[in-house]
Amino acid sequence: MMILRNVALLQATALAVAALPACAADSSRNTYNSTAITPMPESEGRPLFPNADFEFDAQSFDGFAQYGFTDVRGDFVRLTGGTKPPIVPFGAGNGDRVFASYGRGFPGPSQQLAEPLHYRATGSMRSPEFTIDSRYINFAIGGGFLDRSHPHATSVSLWVDGEAVREATGGNRHLTLAWETWDVAEFRGKTGYIELLDNHNENGAGGSLPYIAADNFRVADKAATLPMGHPDRPDARIEALFTEPLRPQFHYSAPADWVGDPDGPLFRDGKYHMFYWGHAQSDDLVHWKQLPRAIMNDDRHIAYSGSVVIDEQNTSGLADGAEPPWIALYTGAGAKQVQNLAYSNDGGITFTKYINNPVLDLDLKDFRDPQVFWYEPNRRWIMTIALPLEHKIQFYESANLIDWKLVSEFGPAGSTDAVWEVCDLFPMFLNGNPNTTKWVLVVSVGDASGQYFIGNFDGRSFGIDARFESQLTGIQTVVLEPARSPAFWVDYGEDFYAVKSFANDPTSKAGNRIWTAWIGNWKYARDVPTFPWKGFHTVPREVRLETDADGNYVLRQIPIAALKKLRRDHWSMGKAVLRSEEAAITNDKNCGAALEIRATLRPVDAGRFGIKVRMGGGEETTVAYETGPARLLLDRSKSGLQISNRFTGRQSAPLELNEGALQLTILVDRSSIEVFANNGRLTMTSLIFPSPGSDGISVFADDGAVEVEQLSTWRLAGIWAESVDHLSESSPVLEVNRE
Repeated sequence: MMILRNVALLQATALAVAALPACAADSSRNTYNSTAITPMPESEGRPLFPNADFEFDAQSFDGFAQYGFTDVRGDFVRLTGGTKPPIVPFGAGNGDRVFASYGRGFPGPSQQLAEPLHYRATGSMRSPEFTIDSRYINFAIGGGFLDRSHPHATSVSLWVDGEAVREATGGNRHLTLAWETWDVAEFRGKTGYIELLDNHNENGAGGSLPYIAADNFRVADKAATLPMGHPDRPDARIEALFTEPLRPQFHYSAPADWVGDPDGPLFRDGKYHMFYWGHAQSDDLVHWKQLPRAIMNDDRHIAYSGSVVIDEQNTSGLADGAEPPWIALYTGAGAKQVQNLAYSNDGGITFTKYINNPVLDLDLKDFRDPQVFWYEPNRRWIMTIALPLEHKIQFYESANLIDWKLVSEFGPAGSTDAVWEVCDLFPMFLNGNPNTTKWVLVVSVGDASGQYFIGNFDGRSFGIDARFESQLTGIQTVVLEPARSPAFWVDYGEDFYAVKSFANDPTSKAGNRIWTAWIGNWKYARDVPTFPWKGFHTVPREVRLETDADGNYVLRQIPIAALKKLRRDHWSMGKAVLRSEEAAITNDKNCGAALEIRATLRPVDAGRFGIKVRMGGGEETTVAYETGPARLLLDRSKSGLQISNRFTGRQSAPLELNEGALQLTILVDRSSIEVFANNGRLTMTSLIFPSPGSDGISVFADDGAVEVEQLSTWRLAGIWAESVDHLSESSPVLEVNRE
């Protein structure tokens, strides 16, 4: 039963948190205190709509309709109450009723709340419409659920002007309800309604509670609890903000909810902007400030991936002042996938959807993920976009970002084992030479990663470079683990997807690029055991296009230099030769859950050697090199919680030593590892879920000896204190991208 799995997971998490860490002083472990608040009395304010406390008896859907509720559908609608309610109602008195999607009828005396039949109920319902005339909406809520395609498949949401402008789950609260508060001052005078939704997938429950319970919707000029987004909010979601056991400490993740594909990362006026239809801003690509949500879902479309550009010359005609508008192009997903436009005239803070959407519609079910840039020689906007099932990238041009014309297609090519999705096309200087420009096309491939092609682009079509074509032919016999088709992959780990590069970044002036990707994989994204957040991005990487000694193209990736400002507690060891056994070098100076490790290892006669991280209590994550066949391995089979039977334990990729040695840069965070081998010639990125106390490291050699030429570690400080300070009531933390 799913609920029993959830309880076991919660118990395991509690034990892990209670375990004493091996590392006595880990600078990545931060704590934040919240200001207590006295809960608002139930009688404060007035009902949001008639019968907003559900104190009525409704035995059928018609029973709700007579009280003004509409679109009542599914098999879940019921009111709990009486002497033995399955969910403890908000307030005193056993006679209180509460709306719940727990299923029909009361459990019998011998049944437990975990009875699976009651968790299978689904459906939805809308409240009577009302006019928003107070600052706050307060209500009680419990339950809560997250799954792959609908992060808040069980939710309570406020709809205004056809958009879900506020949304909440029960925060995984079990057996009880607690106050929730929305600040709705910006919607005063508008008409809205409440939607109660339970659309969960029983098989994708992860660590969540598959029901929703709500009660006592009231409006008042006083908040029942600190509103969503308030930095001092005492709710558990904020008390633990950025300090949860698996929360990455130097990777970007949202305060709450889903972070998937990067959308339209760009640089403007000294600031980096990251969209995932949420929005964050940074001065240095390390510390992030949370901004209001950029694109909301609406009653027509779910907002899928896309891009953001700045229309410097107002070609769209959508500017309402002297400043150029910011234009978002994104996929609207419904019965079919179309391309929509939204624009901002306040520097990307708020976006308005174009009244004549969609701007591109092929009447296809699968047609998505537009990437847009300005091509100066032709003075045209270029859109690259995927036809996933055909394994093609289409190229469109436009003079105004609104009217688009197909000009060419690329593909199939390289790996066609799975759908083609998020793509990116950009120019780079070969070996830093501005007189030799090549274009790089990156295409995300199903569950695997992203493949890249190097070639030429003339403003209308992309073609593979002849030298790169010969390189593709040369890798036909390479076998990877897990198996992938012959291709040049941007990352050989399991968790590097939907990579996007930053537009207008100063690095591009030197012909390089900075990009980031989602650390995740759709094979098990629904099973990731984190709440209230899900998903995060890689550290930004600087990408360089070079040639090797044989004249072959090499795409190198290195962590951005700004990460060095997080370094604390440096430790290093001198040269040493290790023979046929593991040398445990963990001590109170080099262990931790957030580390940077740099090493150069040279095999003497060992057939296998490397570094183990996040060690303790039988857990370890291994980065190993095998000399025959020459390959790099990343093994997470003992890394901790194995969240799914599709959570592959080992990953490998072919790699030759660099002048007889292996250079490694390893970034370890609470739930991830990023490996950069031989100065970034090969990278491997992986999710891991170790216990907090597993924070040791070691070097090892099997069946021989390895020389450690150099080994240095730094603990990395957390980045989130400033982010907590930047949270405000204008940036609700529980707005959701339903992709």
